[in-house]
Amino acid sequence: MNKKGFTLVELIAIIVILGVVLVIAIPTVSNIVENSRIESFNKSEVTMIEAAKGYMLLNTKYIPANIGDTTEITVEEMQANKTLGVIVNPWNESEKCSGYVLTTKVADKEYTYHPYLNCDNNIGSSADDKLLARYTFDDFQEPTENLLSGYLTRMTGRTGSKVTLEQNYSFKEYGIDNATRVIISGINSTSTTPSATTIVSNTLNEGRTFTTTVKVKNIGVNDVCISNNLGDNTWIKPGEVKEVIQTNIGRGPGTSHYMFNIRTRNTTDDLDFILYELQSEEKGHATPYIENSREGRITDYSLNNNHADIQLSNTPKWSKASMQGYGAYEFDGVDDSIKIPLSIGTALHGSNFTLSAIVKSNGMAEGMSLAGVLSINYGLTMSLTSDGNLSLRTDTGTAIISTATTGINLHDNKFHMITATYDGGYVRLYVDGVKKQEAAREWNNRYHTSDVGGIGFETNNPPVYRYKGIIDDVRIYK
Repeated sequence: MNKKGFTLVELIAIIVILGVVLVIAIPTVSNIVENSRIESFNKSEVTMIEAAKGYMLLNTKYIPANIGDTTEITVEEMQANKTLGVIVNPWNESEKCSGYVLTTKVADKEYTYHPYLNCDNNIGSSADDKLLARYTFDDFQEPTENLLSGYLTRMTGRTGSKVTLEQNYSFKEYGIDNATRVIISGINSTSTTPSATTIVSNTLNEGRTFTTTVKVKNIGVNDVCISNNLGDNTWIKPGEVKEVIQTNIGRGPGTSHYMFNIRTRNTTDDLDFILYELQSEEKGHATPYIENSREGRITDYSLNNNHADIQLSNTPKWSKASMQGYGAYEFDGVDDSIKIPLSIGTALHGSNFTLSAIVKSNGMAEGMSLAGVLSINYGLTMSLTSDGNLSLRTDTGTAIISTATTGINLHDNKFHMITATYDGGYVRLYVDGVKKQEAAREWNNRYHTSDVGGIGFETNNPPVYRYKGIIDDVRIYK
């Protein structure tokens, strides 16, 4: 949940799911979904965010100092400071609400605000809430390396062509003035490729997937072509603006290198064009531009710094197809994964827990009988089954509970909030805030000290059960 306010599913999660942790009566969905009361709840959250901003101006120690830092301000503190008035429960006006706001610095002079408003329990702080980790996936963190970093400062001609580069050139269609103008004189050229550079040679590119992206405007009088030597040729006519995206797979020794080429119709054609945000990546899709490289860290929006890692070789695809907030991650069911710290499993040792996530799936990955959504070290995994049910595996797999008797199908290509809770005696499973299954279970609370947990796969036993689809807003409560 960010500064846009709670969605309906999040509202159910806060009021219902957190209620489960503290073992209170759980209202039915029909009692929760009342538009005017939800609107009141959302407005209260917006008020909390604005109050937190004002409180930080008066108490600057609460402003996060460094990118990635998170601070907490409670409703009680803001009310004592008179920056926030009393918030009442829209479902029970005689009851006062409590809660807190977490503020995270995500860039220079840029912050995100996550309000946690609770009107069913006296949860006045994140310590009361027992929030161990929250991954909203709103901040784009997919790791990548730009294989063409700096090329627009060293581009040269070949076969008799001359290349002139003009930096900090205006590209009004993108509202910037730091593009590169490229002028190629081909009067002495003997080739229709007057400029080229090898990115990965044919001896190294076999089976590897690459994507090149660049924004182009042709300000000359002759057609210009962007090519990668693996089969893609994108022509830009005079006066045309085009964003070029080319994805190809290397074919190995004896074939073509993976290259960035400029091509012409005729060997002596002169070219005059603008290039902006040139990037080549070893990926099957394009990611936002980065000059050199971007690390793959997923920010934990709790106070516990349980930041997750994604590796360059198996990163899921960041997607704007989100139920809430700004983004989510799409997993391919093959090798995509997000690793979460071992410390989370250690913290849950001997503890009750609540695990929740928003998922959107349209089927199982090939060869998988389970789809691991959230795995906490050794032996605790919330998954989807092949027939579309929600399941929770504890320890060695002998204590699986699922929603198999409820007739639901979570592979319906729709967003669902899934939740699993354990209170020391019972495991309960929820779909969209509604309890679907309950069973008495003993959990030995084992954890493997050499293994980390993960999102999008199961860490319990080989084979690793990969998840295919979208995962968003993962929360872990102790």
